[in-house]
Amino acid sequence: MLNFGELPRGSETSREFSMRETRGKTFAVEAVSASIPHLKVDALPDGGQDGAVRRFKVTLAPDRNPGSFTASIGFKINRPDIKPTLVVQGSILGRVVV
Repeated sequence: MLNFGELPRGSETSREFSMRETRGKTFAVEAVSASIPHLKVDALPDGGQDGAVRRFKVTLAPDRNPGSFTASIGFKINRPDIKPTLVVQGSILGRVVV
């Protein structure tokens, strides 16, 4: 899980994370998809270990409405039997007007 915590509304915020193959086997990421449009995922330079570690940066757009959110990021890798998913959550602080 990647927790952005509490964030002020209107600020773009990023977090980095690594995905590692626990047996040290090389893998390739073929596609990445986020369940909400406010998340952007960028690949970073490989994390070493001969292709067994991949690094990413997740950015939350500044135009998100106040409130809590939970989303997921799905990864398609070159192994059809493995479907990594990362849960992302946080809370956008701000005044709510009704």
